[in-house]
Amino acid sequence: MNVKTPALATLFTILFLFATCSVAEAGTIKIRIASDLTDDAPKSIALYQFEKDAERLSNGERDVEVYTNNALGGELQYHDAIVDGSVEMFCGANKGD
Repeated sequence: MNVKTPALATLFTILFLFATCSVAEAGTIKIRIASDLTDDAPKSIALYQFEKDAERLSNGERDVEVYTNNALGGELQYHDAIVDGSVEMFCGANKGD
């Protein structure tokens, strides 16, 4: 396993905790993460690990959905989706990924 993958999973978990720590409403909170990466990219593997960890550690109070391979559109659509609230996070490729 790539050394970067656990570090990325940890980073996503920390971001997740900060992003949801002030939510006061009851029930399950859905977090949709869009990505233009392939399923086997190190960042995608970290996203899938984050999905498992967040759902397990929150006792089901967080429902994380990871969409890779531009499943929800391209980068422009992701930007618009984040602005309108239909996607909470985007994880894109850097040059050289």
